[in-house]
Amino acid sequence: MSKQTVDLRVVLLETAGRCFTQRSVTYDGITYTGETAVNIGFDLIALVQSLDRKYLQK
Repeated sequence: MSKQTVDLRVVLLETAGRCFTQRSVTYDGITYTGETAVNIGFDLIALVQSLDRKYLQK
C-alpha cells in the first residue's frame, strides 16, 4: 500500500461546496440536508480559515 498525501484544505472546501450546491452532506453515515447542511458548510469554511490563519502565516 502506498502512502498518498491528502490536502485537507481542499477536501474540506470541496465538502463545503457540496453542502451549498447539493444542500446535503453525509458524515459518519448520517445525511444532513437543507439548512443544517448549509450551516455545516459555513462551519467547514470557518475551520479552514482558522487553520489558514494558524499555519499558513508562519
